[in-house]
Amino acid sequence: MQIGLNRIIAPSLPLFDFFALARRCGCSTIELRNTIGNQNPFDGKNPREVRKQLANNNLSIASINSLQRFNDYTDARKKELRALLEYAKKIRAEAIVLCPVSGLPPDAERTVWLERTRFALSQYGPLFEEYGLYGYVEPLGFTTSSLRNKAEAIQAIEASGYQKWYRLVHDTFHHHLANEQEFFSSHTGIVHISSVLPAQLGEEPSDADRLLFLEEDLLCTKEQAQTLVTSGYRGTFSFEPFSPRVHTLDTAALEEEIKKSINLLFR
Repeated sequence: MQIGLNRIIAPSLPLFDFFALARRCGCSTIELRNTIGNQNPFDGKNPREVRKQLANNNLSIASINSLQRFNDYTDARKKELRALLEYAKKIRAEAIVLCPVSGLPPDAERTVWLERTRFALSQYGPLFEEYGLYGYVEPLGFTTSSLRNKAEAIQAIEASGYQKWYRLVHDTFHHHLANEQEFFSSHTGIVHISSVLPAQLGEEPSDADRLLFLEEDLLCTKEQAQTLVTSGYRGTFSFEPFSPRVHTLDTAALEEEIKKSINLLFR
């Protein structure tokens, strides 16, 4: 089992300072993002220097997050994926996270989107095979999502013809939103961790509600993690809080909160 930090935890922290934060927190891996600020996931740094700094901090890169709207397939999106895979190969990342379309109207035809998901994965499969990297498919549990649960994702993956190159993202937030009961440990490539306070909600929670781990947690994140481990998962658990309350912490306070979350969950 590896413990990691997603770049969203400190989006304004300079890249190499983020590496040092992960090391001080006892993490062995990180996730980079191309969805915050500079679209280059290593902030315009030379890949050789990125690899050097990763080695200095004893870190690997679990994924680059992400190819957005992956199941709305276009030639331009496939070209975008190739560029991400080029980045990933240069810095020795293991995977690209694939996020589906969200924001659908209530009457959207979900079977059509399932077929669109299968088709997109079949088109991307040769690229993942060419680069020898994985695609981590992340169902989003929002009611407006085109791919809400992991069972649907597995169905699309298996029908794509490239199941060797795809794994699931188990996100404790989206698992809760989709009201999923099944855990697919053997299909899971990475687990995203966050918590939501029960008292603050009157409707479907949003990304802005996602905090570091809390014992009083609407998502039952600790129970989800324990179930995954009990059923055989031995991969990365990556902290992914989107809340501005986390992002505005100074580095010392953030480090303290990350260490506290790790201790509560895994020690």
